[in-house]
Amino acid sequence: MKKILAGLSLVLLLASAPILASAAVGDIVGTIYTTDILATVNGEPIQSYNIGGKTAIIAEDLSDQFYGFNCEYNDEARILTVTGSSFVVPRDRGVSRGKVGGVAGNVYETDIKVIFNGHEVHGYNIGGRTAIAIEDLGTPDGSSPNEEYGITKYLCSFVWDNDTRTVSLTALMDNRDEFMYGFSGIYPDYVPCVKYTINDNIMTASYSPDNDYYSWTDWENSGTSDEFRSESYRVWPLYLDQDGDQVQIGYCWNVNSPGIDGIEYVYIDRDVAKPLIEALVPSTEPISYDEAMSKFQNDDRYRIRAMCDTENFTFLAVEDTETKVFGDRNAMRLISVYKVGGYVTIATESAHYDTVEAKKIDVDTICLQVAPFGGPHGPTTLSQEFNLAQYVYAPN
Repeated sequence: MKKILAGLSLVLLLASAPILASAAVGDIVGTIYTTDILATVNGEPIQSYNIGGKTAIIAEDLSDQFYGFNCEYNDEARILTVTGSSFVVPRDRGVSRGKVGGVAGNVYETDIKVIFNGHEVHGYNIGGRTAIAIEDLGTPDGSSPNEEYGITKYLCSFVWDNDTRTVSLTALMDNRDEFMYGFSGIYPDYVPCVKYTINDNIMTASYSPDNDYYSWTDWENSGTSDEFRSESYRVWPLYLDQDGDQVQIGYCWNVNSPGIDGIEYVYIDRDVAKPLIEALVPSTEPISYDEAMSKFQNDDRYRIRAMCDTENFTFLAVEDTETKVFGDRNAMRLISVYKVGGYVTIATESAHYDTVEAKKIDVDTICLQVAPFGGPHGPTTLSQEFNLAQYVYAPN
């Protein structure tokens, strides 16, 4: 009987004992191992480690090392936010394969949450920096409508190549700037003088020499429906509409932001889209020099504010009384007319300036001066130089 009572007392004692607390913040909870697996993010190698059998990369590296992401840390909320932004910058990052099984450090318990493209992903504190696993970001788990396109809720996918022991993470990045806009030739994929509009996941494009040479999206004629806006980071197929025929050229997704009426992010497949956009450019001979000059000199719609001749071109600053910018201000188109035929609209500005002057400063380079221009220290004169020979005036 005493043995039974003693056993019962032991059971009651164990039942009443407090449950051991989980690890406290800062406690060692794991080990970081070196790995011979080569990891890449959007084609660029990145330093990686083995944590619990997964390939871990440093979240902060995605921003600091120009992999095309932004990282923001809110210490008060204890949240690290990682958001895909734009293009990756190729560079020598000094990444090489490691050795299998070497100890690289410890994993510490953390209360920091990691939000990757709008969704929480497990983060590892590896001594003041935060690691995340490629497998967690790129493996579908059935929780997202994005998976019908082979993309997780984190806007990622990954491929493991056992022969080369390489794991490749691909994330959808907003490459609209690269594809649509020129920026003096920095981006190789743009087609000049094309205006784009986007309504939900339908994009249209039109070519005209009256469009700005480095075209921007015509957001005034774009819009986002409630359905499209309803889910942040939901991926939709992006279609190019060509006279009613729709061809998928990439993906798009919205991020709910107050006051923004437009698609926040666009990924365009260059190989598919560029031939379609190039086909918009007419193959006929460009308008003659006399016709182009007559268009702007003899139409009541236009008022020439400044004119300047160079060796091969005529530069015009033309006020367009039928086009408004910045509210109710008339637009001013900066036009370059090629003396052998063709013209382009270099840019569109406001025509509100009191003074608009243009002068030749080199063989085919002009300087446009407008005033008063609102500088940081008060009104001043803005000077802009344009090399008129750098633009394409006729189809190739």
